[in-house]
Amino acid sequence: MTERLRILVFDAIGYVAHFRKHFTTTSSLSYTFPPRTTVCGMVAGILGYDRNTYYDKFSSEKCKIGLMIMKPVRRLVQTLNYLMTDEEAIGYLRKHGK
Repeated sequence: MTERLRILVFDAIGYVAHFRKHFTTTSSLSYTFPPRTTVCGMVAGILGYDRNTYYDKFSSEKCKIGLMIMKPVRRLVQTLNYLMTDEEAIGYLRKHGK
């Protein structure tokens, strides 16, 4: 008996998305599109699986994932300044020669 192929197709649309690269901790480097693990988590959420219960069901051997970019990807680079800039902090920095 042959096994039937089951396919799930859906569109995921969003104005802003961030798929953090696993090796970053302090910078906000992001993949341009969702990695396989993120897509698996999205599908598991759609199907109602609890967190951390679907890894075997969506393993590479049991589940093939395809992704198609429908619109051009726009990248936005933002900088974040951690320097304290209120009057008290400025006075402290000047006092300590920084």
